[in-house]
Amino acid sequence: GFLVRQTVINMCRRKRLESDLYNPPHVRRKQKITEIVQRYRNKQLEPEFYTSLFHEVGE
Repeated sequence: GFLVRQTVINMCRRKRLESDLYNPPHVRRKQKITEIVQRYRNKQLEPEFYTSLFHEVGE
């Protein structure tokens, strides 16, 4: 029962870790965050950003 389940879980983990395509969760998260930042980055200088930010509030 329990020992068989643990053995199968350990075998699956080992197989996954041996795979060249496997990335740990922290690496996948970092890649996803970088992808989102690149997609939605607003290419403005800092003064332009603050000017547009407060200008929109005033209108």
